[in-house]
Amino acid sequence: MAVTTAAPDHAPPTGVRLGLRANLAQFSLLIAVNALVGGTIGQERTVLPLLGEREFGLTAYTAALTFIVAFGITKALTNLVAGTLADRVGRKPVLVAGWLVGIPVPLLLIWAPTWSWVVAANVLLGVNQGLTWSTTVIMKIDLAGPESRGLAMGLNEAAGYGALAATAAATGWIASNHGLRPEPFLLGAAYIAIGLGLSALFVRETRGHAELEAANQTAPAPSLTLRQVLVQAAWRDRSLLAINQAGLVNNLNDGLAWGLLPILFAADGLSVAEVGLLAALYPAVWATAQLVTGAASDRIGRKPLIVAGMLIQATALAGFATVTGVTAWVTAAAALGIGTAFVYPTLLAAIGDVAHPSWRASAVGVYRLWRDSGYAVGALIAGIVADVVGLRGAILTIAVLTAASGLIAARLLTETHTTGETTMARTKVSHPLFARFYAWASPRMEKAGYGERRGQLLAGLTGRVLEVGAGNGMNFAHYPPEVTAVMAVEPEPHLRALAETQANQTAISIDVIDGTADQLPGADASFDAVVASLVLCSVPDVPVALAEVRRVLKPGGELRFFEHVRADTRGLARVQRVLDATVWPTVGAGCHAHRDTRTAIEQAGFTIKDLEQLRIPETTIPGPTSPHILGAATMKEG
Repeated sequence: MAVTTAAPDHAPPTGVRLGLRANLAQFSLLIAVNALVGGTIGQERTVLPLLGEREFGLTAYTAALTFIVAFGITKALTNLVAGTLADRVGRKPVLVAGWLVGIPVPLLLIWAPTWSWVVAANVLLGVNQGLTWSTTVIMKIDLAGPESRGLAMGLNEAAGYGALAATAAATGWIASNHGLRPEPFLLGAAYIAIGLGLSALFVRETRGHAELEAANQTAPAPSLTLRQVLVQAAWRDRSLLAINQAGLVNNLNDGLAWGLLPILFAADGLSVAEVGLLAALYPAVWATAQLVTGAASDRIGRKPLIVAGMLIQATALAGFATVTGVTAWVTAAAALGIGTAFVYPTLLAAIGDVAHPSWRASAVGVYRLWRDSGYAVGALIAGIVADVVGLRGAILTIAVLTAASGLIAARLLTETHTTGETTMARTKVSHPLFARFYAWASPRMEKAGYGERRGQLLAGLTGRVLEVGAGNGMNFAHYPPEVTAVMAVEPEPHLRALAETQANQTAISIDVIDGTADQLPGADASFDAVVASLVLCSVPDVPVALAEVRRVLKPGGELRFFEHVRADTRGLARVQRVLDATVWPTVGAGCHAHRDTRTAIEQAGFTIKDLEQLRIPETTIPGPTSPHILGAATMKEG
C-alpha cells in the first residue's frame, strides 16, 4: 500500500521556532534519551559474542553471528516503518512504542536456555533500536533546522555511541567479576526503564517544527509515496544512492567489530575485562570525535568527510587483519573510530539536506533501512569468510569492501550541503585544507613556470577586467598598467583574504569580492575582458560559467584563459579519468583533471583566436594536471 508522505496542508503551530538555541531544553533531553538508546545495545557488545562461545558452545563463526543477522534485518525493516509512522502519527508515539518493545530484551538474555532465545531477544532489540534511535534522529533534525543539522547529528550520535562504549566497558568489567549472566544485562534493564519514563513524561512532539521548515521552503513540497522514496534512494538520486551504500558498508564494519573482534582479542589471550576495554575504545573514539566532525560538515561540506572516513575505516580494518598485540589493536581501534566519526553524523546530515521536510522522516527511515542492513550483510559475509579462511581473512575482506564504498561515494555523491533542490539557498564555498595547501604551493608553482605564463596570459589587456576564481591573487602582480580596474571574484574565504592582501600591494585598482562562476557579480556587457586562470577545472557547471562570461563581456571583449586540461595521449587521459571518478575532486576542492576545456569554450559560443598547448611542469613523466592550454577567445558574431 502506498503511504503518502506529503506535508499536511494546515499551518505549522504558532510559537514554534527552529534552531538549537531556541529548542535547547528539548534537544538536551533527547540527547539524554539517545544515550539510553545507545546503552541498551551496548549491554551486548562485549558479553554476547563471548556468551555464544563459552556458554552455548558455538564454534562456527556463521552460527555465532546469527544474533547480529537477526538484529540487523529487524532493525533495518523497523527503521523503514519508524520513518513512515513518524510522518503519519507523530514522533513521540513511535519513540514510546520503541521503549515498550525493549522491555523483554534483558530478561530473555538473562534466562535464555538456548541460543534461539538470544536470537529472539535480538529481534526485539532490533525493533527497539529501529523505533527509538530513528525517532530521536528525526526529532533532532526537526528541532535544529538546516543550518545546524551536522552539529545536531554529531551530538546525537556522540551521545548514543558514547553510552554504547561506556556500557561495553562496564559490562566487560562486570562480567569479569560476576560472570557473563545475569549481572551485565541488569544495566540494560535500567536503561530501558529510565528511557521509557523520560520519553513518556517529558519528551514533546516535534512534527510541528518540520511543518514550519516545510512552510519556509521556496520550492513546492513534493508529494511522495513511500515507494517513491525507496526508488529515489535506490536508483534515481545518485547522491541518495551514494549515501545509502556508504551507510550500509559502515554498519557492515560495525557488525564485524561487534561479532568478531572480541573473539579475535580473546583468542590472543586477553581477559574479558581487557576485551571489554578494547571493544569499547572504537565506539568511544567514534562518539567523542563526532562532536567535532558533525559540526565540521556544516562548514566544509559532507562529501569530503564521507569519502575520507570510509578510506580511513578501510585502513584501520586492514590493520586489525595484519597486526597483533594490544598496542597495535589500540591504534587500529582508534583509527576505526575516527573514520566512523567522519561518516556517521555526516551521512544523516546529508539525508536531511536532500530530503524535503515533508518526506524527510521517510527518507531517514529508508537510509536507516539500507544502513542497518549492513549488520546482517556484514555478519553473513564475515561469518562465511571466517569459517573458510579464518578471522583475519574475513576482516581483510571487509576492509576491501569498505575502500570500494569510499570510492563509490567519491564518484556518485554531489555535495549536498551547498547544492540540491531542497537545501536552503547557499553560495558559501569553503575548502580550508585545500586553500592552505594551495597558498603554500602557489609560490613554488610560480617558480616552476606558472609565473611566466601568467604574464603572457594578461599581456595587452586594457580597461575593466573581471577575474573568475582569483584564488590567492597570484595574477595581480602581472596586470599591465593599461588595466583601469579589476573585479576579482573568489568564493573561498581563506584564499579571498590572501587575495585582498595581494590586491593592496599592487598599483592597479583591484576589488576582491565573494562570488561564484555561475552567478558573476557584474552587469551585462560591463567588462572589456574576463580572465579564467586555473578555475574552469573546478566550477560545478562549465557551460553555465561560460554563459555568465558571455553575459558580462562587452561586444568585442576577450576571454583570456589559462587552464589545465584533458591530455591528448591515451594513457594519461585514462589516468585522469580514473582520478576524476575517484579521489581527485575530493582532495582538489572540486578539481577535474580530464576536462576538455577547449571544446567547452568553443561550444559556449566563443572563437579561439590564440591558443598555445603546453605542459607545466616540464617533467619526464607528466603529472595528471600537467597538460595546459593558454589563449584568448572572443564571442562569435550573431
